[in-house]
Amino acid sequence: MKEFLKGNLIRIAIGVICVLIGLSVSLSLYNGRAMSRALVLKEQSSFGLREVERVYQNIQLMDISSRGFALIRQPEYLFWTVKMARDRNTEIFRHLDSIFVAQKFTNPDRYQEVKKGLDEYTDMYEQMVRHLQSNEDSLYIDLLKKDLGRYFWDVFNPFSKNVNEFEAKINEESKRIYSQAYTSNTVVQLLLVIIGIPTMIFVIYQLAREEGARRALLTNVAANNKKYLFNDGKPASTDANGIIGSLIKDLRQSAAFVNDISGGNYDARWEELQTNLERNNDTLAGRLLLMRDEMKRQKQEDNKRMWTTQGLSDLSQLIREHQHDIKELTYRAVTFIVNYVQVQQASLFVLERDENEESYLNLTACYAFNRKKILEKRVDIGQGLVGQAYLERQTMILTKVPQGYTTITSGLGDSTPGYLIVVPMKYNEVVTAVLELAGFRTLEEHEVAFLEKGGEFIASAIANVQNNEKSKAMIEQMQQQTEQMRAQEEELRQNLEELEATQEDMRRKGLKA
Repeated sequence: MKEFLKGNLIRIAIGVICVLIGLSVSLSLYNGRAMSRALVLKEQSSFGLREVERVYQNIQLMDISSRGFALIRQPEYLFWTVKMARDRNTEIFRHLDSIFVAQKFTNPDRYQEVKKGLDEYTDMYEQMVRHLQSNEDSLYIDLLKKDLGRYFWDVFNPFSKNVNEFEAKINEESKRIYSQAYTSNTVVQLLLVIIGIPTMIFVIYQLAREEGARRALLTNVAANNKKYLFNDGKPASTDANGIIGSLIKDLRQSAAFVNDISGGNYDARWEELQTNLERNNDTLAGRLLLMRDEMKRQKQEDNKRMWTTQGLSDLSQLIREHQHDIKELTYRAVTFIVNYVQVQQASLFVLERDENEESYLNLTACYAFNRKKILEKRVDIGQGLVGQAYLERQTMILTKVPQGYTTITSGLGDSTPGYLIVVPMKYNEVVTAVLELAGFRTLEEHEVAFLEKGGEFIASAIANVQNNEKSKAMIEQMQQQTEQMRAQEEELRQNLEELEATQEDMRRKGLKA
């Protein structure tokens, strides 16, 4: 037992302090709730007394208002309306109902009499106002003679006295609870000071004796620092300040490295770590480096997704603004794609039919180096890369463009692009157009995916425009046919009239003969 006590004195002392603190906190919380309850009781009591006083004030306001109006007969003297009186009655009794239930009021019968009396007085006030407004003074005086206010006072006065006595007891109880809680808190705090201070002195003394043990612990910390946090390849320090300083330095470097990464600097470097990578494969520093690389990769993926989402949103907005003219739509779409994807040249071929109802791809928009190129080009189905992409319905990518296939013209002359992509634009799995892009750099996967998804938007818009144009043409054709039918109908009507006239003329001549 002695050995146990000797080896655990600090723990026991700290345990005693913890118990005292826990006891103090518990009692403080308990007493705090008691004090709060006392304050609530006091506040409820005060509020109840104020509401009882408002009952009397309401009667006074009704009385003064009716008498003032009876004497002066001006609307502004009838300042207290019946609605205001009844609203105040409702509000007062709602408050008193809740307070009396919470306080367990001991005389509810008198309270019910007050309620009934105030309602009757308000009814009388309503009759008075009605008689005065109708100039029925005699009826008003008859109501005054009944002196209903005196009857109500006989009911209200005992009730008010009873409530005052009841609330006074509650106030006394709240004072007693508050005083008892305050005294209990003071005693606990004194005990905490009397027992806690000597115990703390003892703990400090014991900690001083264990300084040597802490030194050994620091040495162990230094070794573990190199093993688990960061190994700089240098011999470990032997003194406490050196060990702590080295640990703090490594922690600061780790914190700075983490802060740089959390701030979005995924190119942050830890110079000492870069020269000791092999020693830190399993340390925290090495893992942080791996985390940085992974977060950098994730950030790049997020940027690609955001780039794609923003591009599709802007393209969709552009399409909505120009979806009534297929030439303007295709030109705007091609211009946007060239600038957004940062290629040098783009051509858009739309599926159309010639006079023989044969399908072909017509070049409707071509854009290069911030200039609109106006060309006329027809591509038959299956002809060249564009026609082949239409048939295969798959994106075609060339990283080695045949010499002479296409050239990109700039101020420096003509150059063969190093990258070519042909994207069939599909709407409901039907290819309605083909986009051909040429540039000097290889597009990444997310850029190709953007072109394919954006192609669906453009294809949908082209299909809608074409359908609208077909519908418009059909409507115009129907209108023309309708006009022709009207003209024919008018011509037939005139012929019938002429025939009837001829028959009538022949009939008259036959009668004369």
